[in-house]
Amino acid sequence: MNKELRKRVLGGAGFVGGIVLVIAGCYTLFVLAVPSTVGFLILGVMLLVLCWQPMMPTRYPPLPLSPDEPDMQRASSQAQASISRFSDGLASQAKKGAVRIALDKTDGSQQRIWVKVAALNESEVRLLPRPVPAGATLPKTVPLLAVEDWLLVDLDGVTEGGFTHLAMAEKYRREEGYIPRGLRLELAKFVDGKAILNN
Repeated sequence: MNKELRKRVLGGAGFVGGIVLVIAGCYTLFVLAVPSTVGFLILGVMLLVLCWQPMMPTRYPPLPLSPDEPDMQRASSQAQASISRFSDGLASQAKKGAVRIALDKTDGSQQRIWVKVAALNESEVRLLPRPVPAGATLPKTVPLLAVEDWLLVDLDGVTEGGFTHLAMAEKYRREEGYIPRGLRLELAKFVDGKAILNN
């Protein structure tokens, strides 16, 4: 049993306990008219709230992914090889796009961030302003070859690209033996993620 499944089982048990306490609290308070049992009702509601997220998790701790790892290098290669899909999707104006780039910081390190795209041409991408980490400056444009990954999202939330997200899923499966529910929910809308979810 993996860590997430264990937490889901415990969360589910707590949630069921919360339901029992709420039912018991409602019965004794409103049917038997015993005001002192209101504590059971409050405790039950608290259990329902606290146990929902562990039982049905939508968040997950991201695994560290170095740009030098084979999964990430493969993801970046896929992104560059399919950049024409990104260009065509933006040109349709029915989809919003973002790119993953590396920002140089004043301490000599780099940080990867996602930035929404205003436009692109054959050689560069024009970026929309956004907050950046301390010690970094967001350029107005980046070379197309500097794009490490891309995302296209339509009005229904269907997503193309996101190859680094798939790399995260692959690493989770390889190192932890499972893909977290929260990541699965994200990838369910990824056109390019269906294969990994079906394996």
